[in-house]
Amino acid sequence: MKKIYNWLKKDDNLWLTLVILGILAIIIGVVFFWDWFWAHILKWIIIYFILKFIFTLKPYWYKE
Repeated sequence: MKKIYNWLKKDDNLWLTLVILGILAIIIGVVFFWDWFWAHILKWIIIYFILKFIFTLKPYWYKE
């Protein structure tokens, strides 16, 4: 494990390459999959808010 850590510590170009590749992957993903992304992410956002609303009301149901 220590050998791997020392290798990663020495090789700063690896981290720079990983950061650049990550940024490029995000840009390419947003450009090519924009419609698919919003079609699916909006569903999950709506489901999240519905569940959040239900679970915030839950304590009031048990008070009766």
